[in-house]
Amino acid sequence: MSSPSPRPTDGARHRLGIRMRELRDRADLSVEALAVASGMSAMEISQIEAGYRAPTHREIAAWCSWTRAEQQAESLIAAVARLDRAPSPVTCPDAPVSEGGFPMRNEESGHLRVYEHKFIPSLLQTDAYARAHLTKILSWRGAMGSFETAISELESLQRQLRENWRRYTFLVDELALYTKVCATGDMAAQLAHLEYVATLPNVELGVVPSDAEPAVWPSASFWLHETHVRVDALTGERQRVVDPRQVAEYHRAFHAVAVCAAYGATARGLIVMAAEYWDQLSG
Repeated sequence: MSSPSPRPTDGARHRLGIRMRELRDRADLSVEALAVASGMSAMEISQIEAGYRAPTHREIAAWCSWTRAEQQAESLIAAVARLDRAPSPVTCPDAPVSEGGFPMRNEESGHLRVYEHKFIPSLLQTDAYARAHLTKILSWRGAMGSFETAISELESLQRQLRENWRRYTFLVDELALYTKVCATGDMAAQLAHLEYVATLPNVELGVVPSDAEPAVWPSASFWLHETHVRVDALTGERQRVVDPRQVAEYHRAFHAVAVCAAYGATARGLIVMAAEYWDQLSG
């Protein structure tokens, strides 16, 4: 996919990001600390500071409040108002259908949040892990005839992740790093891939430590869109939740777990520790 051409406002948005980062630096707050305090994600903060997108008025207010720079809010909001905030045209022809049968339409290409309890999220799986995982699920359901179709759909979704046309936040319980799905050598390779994917500019990965105590533990894995939720039920079956009140509850639950997750170097340390465990078993 070709990158969109730079727009005249890109430089102004970059300068705005520098101003926002300077406020955070002066307050001696890390990205992670500001994320927890403001309710924004670490990736959203990083994208604003890098000039990838403009902050909303609400984000500016929270940012200035937690960096003790309330007097800067008015001028920052005025700077945003001067930007041409129309999004660059991003197209994704032939938007694919997810492995659960739900279309991922272009209008839903903003920010996908995924919570996974026991397994590596499918979008982050290696080929060996995905094949072993799908074999187990489809064999149980007596649906091995759809195996290659499921693999093809998954590969299509994974290409979207690499092409950087939407933002992703993944929350993975530490348990998932130690759940054996494929051969031990393949498990080590899967965790090495997970560590790599966490470095992509459109991906934020949080690992929820086994001793974390969030306000709520979701009872199932789910994919959280702005207007609906895809819930992973027993043996890989998917349920679609569209009731606004229920969707709001999933957003609350995701945030409750997110504030307990480890990010950045701490998350990578947990992944490396698990990879070393699988390396020892395969050696």
